[in-house]
Amino acid sequence: MGLLVVNSKHVREGEVILTDNRYAYLQETNNPLTIQTDDVLINGTGIGTIGRCAPYLYEQETLPDNHVTILRTDLLDPVYLSIYLNSLIGWKLT
Repeated sequence: MGLLVVNSKHVREGEVILTDNRYAYLQETNNPLTIQTDDVLINGTGIGTIGRCAPYLYEQETLPDNHVTILRTDLLDPVYLSIYLNSLIGWKLT
C-alpha cells in the first residue's frame, strides 16, 4: 500500500501542501504513525522554517517524514492552535 509522505517543505504557515509528494510503500505488517485529519504538523528542522506549523485538514491519511512532528489534541481546534503557534506569542513560547 502506498501513502503520500509529508515533509517539511509541504508544511507551510497555516497550510499543508499535497503536491509533489513522494510515496512510501508499506507492508501490511507495518503499523506506522500516520497523519490524520485535524492533526497539527510542525516542522522540526530547517533554517527559517523550524517551528512552522499548519493544521492537516485533508481526509487522506499520509505519513510524516522524520522532519515533521504530529501534534494531536482534542482540547483545541487545530486551526486555532496552528494560528497561535505561528503567531509572535507562539514563537516566543517555543
